[in-house]
Amino acid sequence: MGLAQTIIERNFTDHAAADSLPITSFVVDMNDLFERLVRQLVQDIYKRQDPTYRVSKKPVGHIVKKLPENTGFGTELPPDVVISKSGTYQAVMNAKWTMKGPQIAQFYQMVAYMTMVKVDTGVLVYPTLTGETQEFFTKAGKKVRAIGVPIEETAAHSQPAFETELQSIFERR
Repeated sequence: MGLAQTIIERNFTDHAAADSLPITSFVVDMNDLFERLVRQLVQDIYKRQDPTYRVSKKPVGHIVKKLPENTGFGTELPPDVVISKSGTYQAVMNAKWTMKGPQIAQFYQMVAYMTMVKVDTGVLVYPTLTGETQEFFTKAGKKVRAIGVPIEETAAHSQPAFETELQSIFERR
């Protein structure tokens, strides 16, 4: 995360140490970077509005597979962002670094998180060129909102728009 920030901010040293090797390439896990960005933005929003809210990433339960070799352990469900207040879950969010837009598997995953923590609000965040928003509803009345964060705009313009969109989602609940 620090390396990506250094590159984005262009904080390079003018000279390298005598024994250093030139770097010809490196890999950045954009999904992890985007997830952390979204979680930090949500934390900032809730700190300003109401410090009793907690924003974190933590497992919300397990799905246990019924297989003969299974000894009762299952797959943890860790959404990227869990919003709670006074120990009660309020909403879950997932951030996906994909230019394909929201995919049906991601909505199923979000509904699984929402069902596990017994909330009706879920948000899927993904990068876009235009910043579009979509809403989907289950037959049980759960709402999943997909928010596109415009990546071509400068951070100064896209962050306030993203924050406004998130605030509007949770104010309407």
